[in-house]
Amino acid sequence: MKYLKPSPFIHILSQPLERKKLELEIIYSSGGSWFESPEDRGKKHLLEHCIASRTKNLNFQELKDLEFRENISLNAYTGPITMGLTATSHYTDFRKITDLLIEMALEPTFDQEILDKEKEIVLREISERRGDPNYRLYYDTSKAIFTPDSYNNHETLGDSEKVALTSLEDFRNLQSQNLNKSHLIISLSGGGIELDYLQEKLQKHLLKNPNWNGVNDKNDINYNAPTQFQDFKFLPVVHELAHSHAEISVFLKCPINLENKAALQVFDSLFLKYGGVLYDRLRDELGLVYGIQSSFDNRTQTLGIELSCEIQYIQKILDEIKSVFGDFNKNFRPQKFNEFKNLIQKRIDIAQDTLGASTNFTESMLLKYGVAQTYGEYSQKLQSTTQEEIESIYNFIMENQTQQRVVVVSKDSAISDLNLSF
Repeated sequence: MKYLKPSPFIHILSQPLERKKLELEIIYSSGGSWFESPEDRGKKHLLEHCIASRTKNLNFQELKDLEFRENISLNAYTGPITMGLTATSHYTDFRKITDLLIEMALEPTFDQEILDKEKEIVLREISERRGDPNYRLYYDTSKAIFTPDSYNNHETLGDSEKVALTSLEDFRNLQSQNLNKSHLIISLSGGGIELDYLQEKLQKHLLKNPNWNGVNDKNDINYNAPTQFQDFKFLPVVHELAHSHAEISVFLKCPINLENKAALQVFDSLFLKYGGVLYDRLRDELGLVYGIQSSFDNRTQTLGIELSCEIQYIQKILDEIKSVFGDFNKNFRPQKFNEFKNLIQKRIDIAQDTLGASTNFTESMLLKYGVAQTYGEYSQKLQSTTQEEIESIYNFIMENQTQQRVVVVSKDSAISDLNLSF
């Protein structure tokens, strides 16, 4: 994979491969809905619906006909932090999709007819999604766990009333914000890649917007939206849409950074994933849980463990978690340590066979850590992970167990009477 940085705010990730398929993606690093003003809530989502719908010279139907005729697929997406445009095609159409996507990303043409049509679709989507029981339960629970202004409580869907008032002028202002606040990440993977042509087209469009490279207005490429826990140690959430059994979330303080990313993946496998100590004990040996999921949250610097179980087993489960993270020498498995390193490496190698896997990995590293680390560099770090690194993570978790937070969600009000110790 090649990494080029033709300007301080443009990052090109290229993975030429012997493939008939070609993929192209352009990302605004700070183009997501998190950056909307209160009056614009949800308008970035609507902008995404419209931005890849036409060009200056092709209206909606003409562009649609071109896509069908040439087997080109154009799309866009919005998240809380990023917005992106994507294109896939036959490798011989590199210049066609490059021309289309660069124009859409840097000089989009907005159309009132398209705006009106997509506005109705987005309004229905907001209504339908907000009526989804799983969606409602997720955000109601999240609002109980995190402070109101936290990233975890942010909904990209936005506000129906604000979306209904969206104008073309709003689109122009929001698009200006996308460009002025963002780095551009351009990812290419597959056959037919012409980097010189890409950079030439890119520069022509950027010359028309000389203020885009203004240093003072740019967010860091790895912008990190804040999240903060509410003040609790144990939080029972009784909700009509929850299951009658219990969903437990345990948050343990854990150091999470670029340097220990590989070690954390090995740690996760050793203790939390299928074949790991906690998983084997809680599910296979004791039969206390239906399933276990784990994640590392860079924003809160916590290891999150999610478990599904019967209410009467909650205390026993917390006792087992405390035991697993209470004695490293007792719970560390040296043979598994080497086995999991090799297993993870094989999974990485297999993943690299997928078109776009290498560029997606480096893209995620740029957005999370601000570093263009490659799969190869990460693999080296993985293989050099030591037992001492695993023990350091383990000891930090063990020494900070008194600061853990436990959330229990159920429709059974009996969880409010639990007197847990952990």
